[in-house]
Amino acid sequence: MTEPLLQPLSESQTKTIVPTDVARFVRLGQCERFLRFRLHERAHGTGFMGEYGVRAQRIPALFPRSGQEFEDRIEGEAAERGRTVSFRDAAKTGGWTDINAEIVQLARSLPAGESVLLFQPRVSADVDGWRIRGAIDLLRLARDDDGRLGVLIADMKATRATKVDHRLQVAFYHEMIATVFAEAGIDLAGIELGILYRGPSTPDTALSEAERRERDDQRALAMEIFGLSEGLLEVIRDPLPYLGSVRDLVTDERSTARRVAAMEFADVPFHIDRHCDSCIYNEFCMKWAFAHDDLSVLPHATINDKRALQQIGITTVADLAALKTPASPGSLDLVSTPGLEALAQRAATTWPIGPRVDELVLRARSYRSRMRHDGEKPPSFIPDKGYGSLPLSSPDLHPNLVRIYVDVQGDYLHDRVYMLGALIVGCEEGEERKTRRRVVVRLAGGPPDTAAAERDLLIGWMSEVLATIVAVAAADEDGEPNAPIHLIFWDSLSQTLLLDALARHFQSVLDATALYDFMTQVAGYDSPLTTFLSEEIRQRRNYPFVCQSLQSVAAWLGFDWNTPEPYRKTFAGRMFDFWGRFDPEDDESWFMSRARFNSQIPLEYAYGAWHDLPSDAETSDIRRYAAITTDQLTGFERHRLEAIEHVARDLPTNRLTKKNAFALSDLSVTDGKARTLAGALHEFVTIERLVELAAWRAARNPAPEKRILSGETLLVRYFDADQDPGTRAINAENRRRATLRDEYFADAREAAEPGDKVKLST
Repeated sequence: MTEPLLQPLSESQTKTIVPTDVARFVRLGQCERFLRFRLHERAHGTGFMGEYGVRAQRIPALFPRSGQEFEDRIEGEAAERGRTVSFRDAAKTGGWTDINAEIVQLARSLPAGESVLLFQPRVSADVDGWRIRGAIDLLRLARDDDGRLGVLIADMKATRATKVDHRLQVAFYHEMIATVFAEAGIDLAGIELGILYRGPSTPDTALSEAERRERDDQRALAMEIFGLSEGLLEVIRDPLPYLGSVRDLVTDERSTARRVAAMEFADVPFHIDRHCDSCIYNEFCMKWAFAHDDLSVLPHATINDKRALQQIGITTVADLAALKTPASPGSLDLVSTPGLEALAQRAATTWPIGPRVDELVLRARSYRSRMRHDGEKPPSFIPDKGYGSLPLSSPDLHPNLVRIYVDVQGDYLHDRVYMLGALIVGCEEGEERKTRRRVVVRLAGGPPDTAAAERDLLIGWMSEVLATIVAVAAADEDGEPNAPIHLIFWDSLSQTLLLDALARHFQSVLDATALYDFMTQVAGYDSPLTTFLSEEIRQRRNYPFVCQSLQSVAAWLGFDWNTPEPYRKTFAGRMFDFWGRFDPEDDESWFMSRARFNSQIPLEYAYGAWHDLPSDAETSDIRRYAAITTDQLTGFERHRLEAIEHVARDLPTNRLTKKNAFALSDLSVTDGKARTLAGALHEFVTIERLVELAAWRAARNPAPEKRILSGETLLVRYFDADQDPGTRAINAENRRRATLRDEYFADAREAAEPGDKVKLST
């Protein structure tokens, strides 16, 4: 298939951009390729996607839902307070026509002392060679008693808090409105910018007193200006930095957008990472990166790694894979490939890749071998990474270890959890027993739209989990109910969702207190209480594909997602749809065709099971979710827990650290909170020390030469001439003795029988 030619945009032509394009550009980690796609699409349409045999990724069916419901409530309440004019229905129609003239007319006809609030008026303005257009959520025109016209521009966001991209978006609207009124000859007393946002669904107990007062003031301001019983209004105190960003990003002669528009497409910087999951051009970049062997497909490489490699002339994965070769067949040591010694040396001294060159080469060789069928297979692990956090269970160490695999699903519409799962597995005499294995899964009966619904879900799940831990744990060697416990999550997101939910209900969910304190107490230096498998994999495993989600890693390790149900098909959309064939006729050309870094179950599946999907969404997009039942959803959650366990079994355990046992009889009442000021200070100092020790240990896991490259170890040289006579004599004697020892050991080894252990005695 022919690759589409995305030619640079002409400098002379007026380019079109929408403020939401720039806001999404910021949310996507300032991906310049996304910005180029948007500029090209505004100028030439979406035909380039079809030419390349890919489709734009649809916005999730539920994504606009909370925003629409929030906007509906705002419009209804504001209409009861004062004069409003809504253009929301016009914004839903096809085509695009601004209402600049109507806005100007409303401003001119507005009497002194009165105001009017416009909902989503379409505005366009030509600013410094750019045609900027968009629908402003809230445009308030108000004249004071002296007839001076003031403007308030606000964006509505159904979010817990405001973000930088929200403020940047209204800064663009500022430039548009200022231009419209300037061209109409209307003087303005001022333009204020604000964000009207939903705020947290439950009180945030972590706020400081100053932050709490600020929230209260914002809530009062929303009531004062718009007459709203819900929502908070943040008025940007100093808009100048955001107006400056408008110039830096778009309107200035040397702006990012002008530079990106003028570049050859292949030269536009981009990288594949977790942001790509939500990008509409997801498929294009995945296919392009595979076709060009771009460094973006290198697992666990950052954008800074990619830039550093490109700057020294390594532009493809094949280039990187060829940089070094094993010192000997099967060796884990890599040496510079003949003829590339200078390049390898330069890579070793280039930030930030220097300390990781061997790791990156191993990852490149793994990708080329398994995904491009080129070269020998390297090891599936990364050397010199020290010990992992998974504890060992054997007859001599943690014989009655209890492993708890935890998975948590969150509802971003309500900022609450809706499904919790735990697989609790007890060991006896160092081995797992089928009789000591339980699964606890709880699914909310519907959207968790109240605090009580989430609280009840937590109480039921936590109570059963705590009881199950006691039930599956074997007694210790003294016959007492004491056992070491270890929590295993796929990633930190699940833990964060759970801890946040428990914190929201900390006073009322007394049954959850023990596990909350258990998960957050001071962890052991060598063996923490919690393992995040995604982090263990990032540090220690050499899998060949870029998107290493739970579903992709488990499948790679042979986990069967289709038993007992065909879950790969049932949950294909945005979960298992990441493989494709580059050449439909070539069965060997499989590649990761969609970015799927996220391991969470798409929320649409839950709303489909609850029969609560929006009726006005795309029919084909809804159909895939609407057929899901609650039994299928909970069954899939059980299977996910088994997948987490399957992945954990592929990772090395830590044999060198002993975990403390918990008194299970006291599990429901024991917590790790400090009870006195002295205890709190001791706990704080201990945590600081453990963090310091963990950092020290992590820095010293690699080989000395790698520590030198990372700046952790200093390379020094010893000269006898620099020492005092006494020290020189001592060192000379030590060298003499070391030489004699080596000679004695060699003689003893030569005289020993095969298999005998050689030991020198004094």
